Amino acid sequence: MQEHGSFEMEIKNQTIVVRAFSAWNLETALRFAKEFKLLAQTLENKPWACLVDLIKFDSRIPAVWDEVDEINLWANSHNQKYEIVVCNSTLQEFLLKRPHVPLANAKTKFCENLDEANDWLGNLGVI
Repeated sequence: MQEHGSFEMEIKNQTIVVRAFSAWNLETALRFAKEFKLLAQTLENKPWACLVDLIKFDSRIPAVWDEVDEINLWANSHNQKYEIVVCNSTLQEFLLKRPHVPLANAKTKFCENLDEANDWLGNLGVI
């Protein structure tokens, strides 16, 4: 099946910045997981963070969220210590806080804009 939705990722200091767009299907989620892990492996020698920008993202497909759980399991054992999620929808926040595999070893924060996210990560010294 062809991918639906898209993403961009980049590394800033000890932070992976993720921007998700549109509604993903499973194929997009699987490619994201593979690329995310490759980037994270370049950072895992020190504690690292992930900034997830979901302002332009919309996905309600359970298989996508199952893949997010798998990524969280992986990140738990690869030194991720912080995650900040930027979302401006109560539905997005609800979906992210649903029963799932948490980032057990990471401090997680939700915020409404990128300035707040960057300030938080800057105070932690990872961006």
